[in-house]
Amino acid sequence: MRNLSYDQDKRVERLPSPVVSVGNLTIGGSGKTPLVAHISRYLSVLDHPVAVLSRGYGRLDENEIVLVSNGDTVLVDATKGGDEPVELARDLPGLIVAVGANRHSTGMRVIKNLGRQIFVLDDGFQHRQLARDLDIVCISTYDRPDDARLFPAGRLREPYTALRRASAVVLTGSGNSQTAAGIRETVVRYAPEVPVFVARSSISGVSLLKGPMQPIALGELRGEPLGVLCGIARPECFYHDLELAELDILWSVERADHHQWEPEEVRALVDSARRRGVKAIVTTGKDGVKLERALPADLPIYRTHTQMEFDDANGFCRLLDSVAETLDTFRRIQS
Repeated sequence: MRNLSYDQDKRVERLPSPVVSVGNLTIGGSGKTPLVAHISRYLSVLDHPVAVLSRGYGRLDENEIVLVSNGDTVLVDATKGGDEPVELARDLPGLIVAVGANRHSTGMRVIKNLGRQIFVLDDGFQHRQLARDLDIVCISTYDRPDDARLFPAGRLREPYTALRRASAVVLTGSGNSQTAAGIRETVVRYAPEVPVFVARSSISGVSLLKGPMQPIALGELRGEPLGVLCGIARPECFYHDLELAELDILWSVERADHHQWEPEEVRALVDSARRRGVKAIVTTGKDGVKLERALPADLPIYRTHTQMEFDDANGFCRLLDSVAETLDTFRRIQS
């Protein structure tokens, strides 16, 4: 009933700027944040002003509108801005990032204070209050293509038929090609008109949490006994990427998604890791922005950097180019 109401354009608000939504169909862990970074980086390289809008899940006050980055400076930490928005702001200098429960009000505040942008809506497929020009849905290649059960019986937020309102589907992760082929068949069965892209993610490098964010080649950590601290929805995906990067994991600790790492907790875990012979710890980008306030003095912690490569990079770029043309149209109308 909710979707039917939005299908009839009731309660839908539109920003006076183009909007690219990146969302998913499942509960957590579908590669949205790396794709948001990839899209934002591509549009920024073309000299288009880009702002990310997010709810900022897990921050202290999820109703407050907060400017995480003004494009020059990261203004808040993860407790106020949320882990993934702060991660994006740190990774992409020049990117504007704002968080708020009402993405229309948040976007209008960005336009008022910083000018017209191309907005990238993080986790927006179910946030139908805001109109979008592109609706991109991520599906992880770690998902079971035959599992069509809705939460809580399965992982789906909506049935696969909801993909019919998508502009494109992107298969994400580094799962095997057989699973990816099965998911593609499922998408084609339920939404035959929607184009499907494959984007393989991988760890491109690491950087020390303490100090400038200068990527370090993975080769410098290979052969070292490493530990892992991980608080994400699907840690098995992270471990698979670490294995593909040929890193040797001796010790690991998992916590719930968006876990807030406390200094005392981290000190105890680092002591345990050191006793087991761990020489350094690796963690995810979203965990890294929360571990910064709890860094140990005598054991280095590295955060990983992720890159995405598309099988049909030109086709996906053409999709994004159409949004850039929409921004030019908005500017001509304004002038």
